[in-house]
Amino acid sequence: MIYIATLPPNLPKNTKPSPQHQTGLALLRHALILRGYPIPQDLSPLLRFGLRGKPQLQGIPIHFNISHAKRLVACAVDPEPVGVDLEQVRCFSPALADRILGPGERELIDSLADRNSALTQLWTAKESYMKFTGLGLAQGIQETAFCQLGPFPRLRGGNCHFASTALNGPDSQIYWLTLCRQGPSQLQLEYINL
Repeated sequence: MIYIATLPPNLPKNTKPSPQHQTGLALLRHALILRGYPIPQDLSPLLRFGLRGKPQLQGIPIHFNISHAKRLVACAVDPEPVGVDLEQVRCFSPALADRILGPGERELIDSLADRNSALTQLWTAKESYMKFTGLGLAQGIQETAFCQLGPFPRLRGGNCHFASTALNGPDSQIYWLTLCRQGPSQLQLEYINL
């Protein structure tokens, strides 16, 4: 399940923790309460981080991952390891596209009508996989190459599953959300009004 919240406009900048971070943790707390876990108001004592920063919950057999972009925040919660990424569609310069495209991906992107939307979806697929593995960018952005986009992106030579969708965000902006998990993926989205 992926829980999504929309942030109000004109949030203060440079606050610690950020409103996006606070909202992600509020979504996680909501998900855990729905599953019947007795959760304290402050999740900080339960959070642990892997070698490359992947978050985990101590003593709770639930996997989660949080992502945010502009005014949307998503929290994926699953019994198995999971990665999620959310990005607003944006313009990619040719230089940035060259830095992220792996083998065969240029042809994949060029075959699609909206290049910036396709590049944004590709980025969310790569990022969700890197969050899923817990290795982050250390595993290589170009080495993480996809052979298919659309509702179910496919990683070249990969053994995990992806599900992806475009979302209408606040202020009429389009976002891509991609989920990565070990088993088959179907997107189950629940919008939460915090």
